[in-house]
Amino acid sequence: MIYDIDEYLIEDLILADNILNEDKKIDFLAGSRILQQKKFIYRKNYYGVKILTMLMNLLFKTNISDAAGATKIFRKKIYDKLHVKTNEFDFEFDILCKYAKLKCKITEFPIKYFPRTFAEGKKLRATKDGMLILKAILKNYIF
Repeated sequence: MIYDIDEYLIEDLILADNILNEDKKIDFLAGSRILQQKKFIYRKNYYGVKILTMLMNLLFKTNISDAAGATKIFRKKIYDKLHVKTNEFDFEFDILCKYAKLKCKITEFPIKYFPRTFAEGKKLRATKDGMLILKAILKNYIF
């Protein structure tokens, strides 16, 4: 699982676990901040998420609204077969792309999001991290 305790609710992670346990056909469940609320402090972060998610949907034939929501849960038996080298903000996209490339069933559910400001400790940098994420998406598509 992927979960960011700083900006998300543990209840949503528990809900994700319950959904995944109830529906054995789902391989990857992604939390979406956009389905329920569009609460982003920084406009370029919101548009970056939208653009990168649209690119993922186009390249990997997925249909999700928010590839960057940091509440994700997925089947370990599939994850164990993946070769993952990323470990920053691109990690989420890398794994999601790998599941999509394997034609796994990916779905999403609404999550609550409480964004922090940089003064409060937000670490993501839209341009730097956005480029890492773009690289992860393209690498998975090409190779």
